[in-house]
Amino acid sequence: TFRDYAQGAFRMRGVGCGQTIRLFVPPEISKRLHQQAGVGRADSFAMASPQPPLAPALGRDQRCFLCDTCAWLVLNSIAAEAVQFRLLCQHSMRNVWRKAAFRRLLQISNAPAVSCPPEAAQLMEVFCERLAHDVLNCLPSLETTEALLEREKMDYINVLTKAKVRLEDSEHEVLKSVQRQAIDCSLDSVANGGLEMAEREFSSEQVQEQEEQHEE
Repeated sequence: TFRDYAQGAFRMRGVGCGQTIRLFVPPEISKRLHQQAGVGRADSFAMASPQPPLAPALGRDQRCFLCDTCAWLVLNSIAAEAVQFRLLCQHSMRNVWRKAAFRRLLQISNAPAVSCPPEAAQLMEVFCERLAHDVLNCLPSLETTEALLEREKMDYINVLTKAKVRLEDSEHEVLKSVQRQAIDCSLDSVANGGLEMAEREFSSEQVQEQEEQHEE
């Protein structure tokens, strides 16, 4: 991302006073940079070109190459923020269901009872995030953000329904609003031509987050 690139440059206190920065661009990154820069300039030749040109050494072309590099890094930053936003939407929706389950658990704890009712154990499932360790023998199918949120919605609603928990009208509105924002963010990725990459980054970010929570 541009932040990583800028952080590395800012640590060099003598840039412009003897220190210089040299970029090493692998061929696969050069190809993506060339195509994305072509999209930004509406350059049909650059978008369709299978082989990007070599990085220029001097002059105006070098300035254009550096501008394209910064633009590509900014695009990566935007994509990373979009992934984080979809994760935030997912957590916001989970928080609604957990608050409803917590209200019911408080009611159960305040009621006189000899033993813990079975619905309490069901409600505790709302607060657990299971980490699967299954290793598939084929590539898993890509699940879109919309499908993921809808699947989680049905799973949590089934658990709350079995425990006789009803959501308030305001909570239903929050769920609809957050889910709509997450879907709109995914549609923006489609418009930018990076849906599959964004969904894979979102999926990998989820797995990494679950692993970190499991370790804690």
